[in-house]
Amino acid sequence: MSIKKLALIVLSFLAASAVFGCVAGTTAAPTTETPITIDLSPSITGIDAGANEAMIAYVRTDTQVMFTVRTNGTWSAPATVPNALTNDPVALAATPAGGVALAFRGTNSMLYTCLYTPGNDPPWSSPASFGATVTARPALAKGIGGTYAEMVFVSAGQAQHARLTNGSWSAATVIGGASVTGVSIASFAP
Repeated sequence: MSIKKLALIVLSFLAASAVFGCVAGTTAAPTTETPITIDLSPSITGIDAGANEAMIAYVRTDTQVMFTVRTNGTWSAPATVPNALTNDPVALAATPAGGVALAFRGTNSMLYTCLYTPGNDPPWSSPASFGATVTARPALAKGIGGTYAEMVFVSAGQAQHARLTNGSWSAATVIGGASVTGVSIASFAP
């Protein structure tokens, strides 16, 4: 990660039914480009490559997943992630070449994933079912060991893990539990 990207710590928070973004270490007040109506906590990821610096994704009160991208210090207008509908917060993780992985529990309780590729039209792949019924929101982290992203989720009361490599998810591996109700994940370099 470059020094520029390390210095850019972007925060997101809910206030007065709008998503705001601000950059740590600046004196600028938090700003929002467009007031929006949201129902759930937003997710955020820094982006390590390309012109984009960060992305925020959130869920509108009508279950539509929305996103905004920060480029050169400015947030884009909120836009939809086509066909991405959920009643839960979503998960984001940066991938190589400025991309982003998105995972969410659909309104039918199935796990879905899609990928953001800057420069593509449309930038998001269609949400693909992972083939698992989930009982909680999934979690994503930046990939390790040559993978693009790491995902954990709860299905049938068990925590499960899958890896994104070259645009494809691995089969899920059970990593534990008998009555798991939620998961979280982080990756780091020792």
